[in-house]
Amino acid sequence: MKLICVLLLVFANEVSYARIKLLVGDGNQKPFILKNQVGLTQRTLQLFNRLQSKFLFDHSPLPVKRMRVMAKNEEIDLVAYDNPAWGWPKGKLAPSQALLRNQDVFITNKNFQGREVFKRLGEVPIVTVSGFHYRFANYQHGPDIVEKYKMIEAISESNVLNMILLNRAPLGIISTSYLNYTKVFESSSYEQILIGKKEDQSYKRFFNVVAGAKINLEELNAIIDKAIVSGEFEKLFQSFGLKDDFLSRNL
Repeated sequence: MKLICVLLLVFANEVSYARIKLLVGDGNQKPFILKNQVGLTQRTLQLFNRLQSKFLFDHSPLPVKRMRVMAKNEEIDLVAYDNPAWGWPKGKLAPSQALLRNQDVFITNKNFQGREVFKRLGEVPIVTVSGFHYRFANYQHGPDIVEKYKMIEAISESNVLNMILLNRAPLGIISTSYLNYTKVFESSSYEQILIGKKEDQSYKRFFNVVAGAKINLEELNAIIDKAIVSGEFEKLFQSFGLKDDFLSRNL
C-alpha cells in the first residue's frame, strides 16, 4: 500500500510539471536551419524553453508547401520566422511582435557582367526559391510566371547563391538575413558576389500562432518579451551575424 502511494505521488508530481508540447514548423533556409549544427530557430526555441516551464517548444523542419497544408488543417501550433502574407491560408496565422527586418536583394557573380546585369531583370534568367513570392513578379507564382520572368527555381537560398557562384545564371535573389549570415560565416562566398543597390522588397519576420494552437498570441508575446528583457535574444541574433536585423520593442 505504501509503495502504491509513493508511485501515485510521483505520478502526480510528474503530471503537475508536464509541459504543453508545441509543434513549431520551420522552412529549410539558412540561418534558421543549418546542416550539422543548431540554427537560429532551434536556438530560439531552446531560449524560450529555458525562460518558462508551461510550454515545450518542439522544432519541426518542414517544406513550406507542407507547412501551409498543416497550418490549414491546424496540425501545427506555430510557424517560426515567417510572414502571414507569404501565401498562407487566410486568417490561419496570427503574427507575434516583429522580430527580424529583412529585404530581398538581387545578386550576381563579380565575374559575370558587372552591375549592368541588374538593369536586365526580366530579360535574363534569375534564380529564385521555389514557392517564394517576389515583388518583381507581382507576388504571383506559377508556371506562367516562372516562364515570363525566366525563373530558375532552387530549393533554398543557399542553392540560389551556389548557382550564382557557379555562373549558372546571371541573377539571383536572396534575403538579407541569409546574406548577412554569409558575410560573417561564409565570407569567401560573400566576396565573390555583387549586390544590387535596389532591393526587391522589404518585410518583417514573426513567430506565428496557428489557429487552434495550444498557445495564444498573448502568451507567446510574453515569452518573447521575457527573452528580449533578458538580453539573450539580441546576443542570439548577434551570434548569427544578424544583430542589425533584430527588432526589439525596447522594453
